[in-house]
Amino acid sequence: MTNQENPIKYFLYARKSTEAEDRQVASINDQIREMNKIAKERGFNIVQVFQESMSAKNLGRPIFNEMLEQIKQGKANGVICWKADRLARNMVDGGVLIDLLSKGIIEHIQTYDSEYRTADNVIVLSVAFGCSTQYSKDLAVNVKRGIDSKAQKGWFPNHAPLGYLNYRGDNGKGEAIIIKDYSNFLLVKKLFNIMLNEKCSLNTIAEKANKLGLKTNKGYKMYANAIRYIFKNPFYYGKFEHPVGSGNWYHGKHEPMITFEEHQIIQAIITRKLKSKQGFKTHKITYKGIFTCECCNGAITGSKVFKHQKNGNKHEYTYYHCAKSKDKNCNQKSQPLNEKELEKQINQTIDKIDISEEIFTWAINELDREKQEDTDNQKEIIKGYQNNLTKEQTRLNRLIDMRLNDEIAKKDYLKKREIIEKDISNYQSLIKNQESKKEEVKEKTIKAFEFTANLKERFKKGDDNIKKAITLNLGSNHSIINKKAHFCLDLPLKPFEKYAPKVKEEIAMFKPVEIGLNTGLSASYSTACSVPSTG
Repeated sequence: MTNQENPIKYFLYARKSTEAEDRQVASINDQIREMNKIAKERGFNIVQVFQESMSAKNLGRPIFNEMLEQIKQGKANGVICWKADRLARNMVDGGVLIDLLSKGIIEHIQTYDSEYRTADNVIVLSVAFGCSTQYSKDLAVNVKRGIDSKAQKGWFPNHAPLGYLNYRGDNGKGEAIIIKDYSNFLLVKKLFNIMLNEKCSLNTIAEKANKLGLKTNKGYKMYANAIRYIFKNPFYYGKFEHPVGSGNWYHGKHEPMITFEEHQIIQAIITRKLKSKQGFKTHKITYKGIFTCECCNGAITGSKVFKHQKNGNKHEYTYYHCAKSKDKNCNQKSQPLNEKELEKQINQTIDKIDISEEIFTWAINELDREKQEDTDNQKEIIKGYQNNLTKEQTRLNRLIDMRLNDEIAKKDYLKKREIIEKDISNYQSLIKNQESKKEEVKEKTIKAFEFTANLKERFKKGDDNIKKAITLNLGSNHSIINKKAHFCLDLPLKPFEKYAPKVKEEIAMFKPVEIGLNTGLSASYSTACSVPSTG
């Protein structure tokens, strides 16, 4: 076919959803090359090429809209593109194209394997755009489901922070995990160590980072704001929130760079330096911000009191009391709790859950021994669920065949299909939960044992920052009333409060080496190993 025989003027439109330049350009060039080949074979007159890198799921593509405007002005009456979904993945843009085609303003749309003309029934093009729209919706749902599942498995579902890499195996097709970036991991860790040891300003840390040759993930120079983001990011001590602001926190499976206690120390250093820079005279109040007033639910604050003796000696005391932020008439300010007395009460709580190094070693060995037994039982349970899942999938296949053969009415088919699909979803969830629940419980149990091992000694020898971090890790919603602190232990620590005293009694009667820590303690402390899931 020659241009004289075909007076239609064509616009060639090529589009790529991603905005990653190295990927989008190659794809667009491929589209243009193939469509030019088709145009040459069929004698199509291409008067202009339009290309852009934007998703067609939403409205507002500037180059696409410019092309439509030029078509309305009569500069072309045909469109050539790779697939219909390159033109539209939403029904509004699709509707505009269908309208232009039905009115003859566009006479011909040519794709790689299909074509649509004014004289044809435009319902075929409507179906093509409808499928594209539904595909985009399904893709969004599936992507969100995949991201949420990844987070639940303990993998950060986003770009890895500086010092780490997103990894899918050597062939790029494995499960998406996060590993250490050996070129930057040690450098970033060095910055944490410098802050912990030298307590520098953020600007000084940034200068040291640039001296080490460290750059941001985008290749930019390090500044104080970038350092602050790194130091405040909980990812580096092993936790992340997904989605951000949701309150859903997960323990990451990646290797932490620092401990939670070190993170807390750095936050205290940063806060203190910021206040100092702002010109405030600050006093170190160790347990400020941890407790609430049990009377009015307001914040408990701290005050420094200095007493001067006639002999010239000066004594400093710290008292904790209600800040009256919620109730100005709260009388708890008149009943301050001395810091030494508060630490005594913290010690009493710690003593209830503290365990020895020997018990910790024994408990970890017990968990390893039980793991194999649990794995065998777990396999049997999962096998039962798998059998039931296979039966339901077979039922669904039979039901679909019945509908295809008109053996069942549509209404009854949809009703039964909904019931079967719910059963299938239920068994899939049971299998997934069974596979992950025990491992999650074990991880929480190990963390609880690690935290409580020699806790009393660590608190006693720790500085103020360590003591504050330990108190925070005891749980949340701690309160004070009438000079008495009440502690709300985290759920994984509850069994220790119940069973640790019993174990200490046994140890007082027998030396650990004599009982071997595998007989006499098993009855009481095996129960403590079963830490309840915190959900």
